[in-house]
Amino acid sequence: MHATQLLNTHLFKQCQGIHKKRWTALMVMVSALINGKKLSVTGLGRAINSTAYEKHNIKRADRLIGNPTLNQERLMIYRALAKMIIGSQKQPVILVDWSDLTADRKFHLLRASLPVGGRALTLYEESHIQKDNASPQVQRRFLETLKRVLPQHCCPIIISDAGFRSPWFRAVQELGWDFVGRVGGHTMLSPQAVDNWIRVEHIFETATQRPRYLGFIDIVRRSPLACHAYLLKKKKQGRIKKTVFGKRCKMKHSEKNAHRERTPWLIVTSLEGGATITKRVINLYKTRMQIEEAFRDVKNSRWGFSLDEASSSTTYRYENLLLVGALATFVIWLIGKVAELKNIHRQYQANSIKTRNVLSTFYLGCRVLKKQASNFQRTDFLQALNALKQQFEAQCYA
Repeated sequence: MHATQLLNTHLFKQCQGIHKKRWTALMVMVSALINGKKLSVTGLGRAINSTAYEKHNIKRADRLIGNPTLNQERLMIYRALAKMIIGSQKQPVILVDWSDLTADRKFHLLRASLPVGGRALTLYEESHIQKDNASPQVQRRFLETLKRVLPQHCCPIIISDAGFRSPWFRAVQELGWDFVGRVGGHTMLSPQAVDNWIRVEHIFETATQRPRYLGFIDIVRRSPLACHAYLLKKKKQGRIKKTVFGKRCKMKHSEKNAHRERTPWLIVTSLEGGATITKRVINLYKTRMQIEEAFRDVKNSRWGFSLDEASSSTTYRYENLLLVGALATFVIWLIGKVAELKNIHRQYQANSIKTRNVLSTFYLGCRVLKKQASNFQRTDFLQALNALKQQFEAQCYA
């Protein structure tokens, strides 16, 4: 497949420290995931295109996923991938978020992604156990590792949700980077140089559907952090979860989600510009949803790679699986982009809409892979790679 050959051409040159046989084994697993859509040891093994017995292919997959050396070398691979996409951009936008890896919440995923329009491509990710979930120390170390992944000239803007608090914002600023984040209703804030602390939830009462600049403020009374604040009340989307009998669902989980969606946004940022960049800051934060959709692409059994069916027992095995998933997602995205550039993506729609793309690039790539990907040439993927860079540049702040 020309797309995986593109990885060999562009990535392996930047990863000369990796043994060639281990790299070949990694590419075999990427191809197996693309073909089988099962991101687990047995799923990868059964999808390997080989004359060997499935038993031996599964053992082959197990040896690579359980390889601690690959786990140490994955940083080199993520760095090469970042260099390929980011290029010379000095202030890229990076989305960061946590997600559960397993249904029992024993393992969690911390990921940094690059928004490329509709979806976010993985830049770097780690697996952690339950006790490390949302740990400020873990998040600080994650940022330090992320700095090693990025090109040296980068001073990114880190976008995060309300689960990341003031220690996270401070850690971002200590690296010389900027942040855009949302603060929860129980956070205390005060105008600069005024000792008048109030809860954010009281500010929510003044929110309107027109974004508004609140000024330069301090947040967190115990250890004040200076930042710019913006307020917005989102428009109602009209989504109501109903029971099988057509009545409004009143389960605790449903009510919690509904309350979260009704809550106005108080966005804080270290970016300078005040009222003149109000819309830009709000639009930056809106890109955060792309990482949520990317989580689904990897974990979901129906739409993605079925990572939720994996049952690994250690964090480093999950990290090796995630590396395979990140590379496969990149390849499938390129396949989908080739289809869009060739204007054949409308053949896969269930309707005749022509004013916008109906299918995500990732899902389109999955569908095209079954029928037409073998007809694509290497030059097609090079054009898709250039289109990827252009889409990413459009998402960058500067």
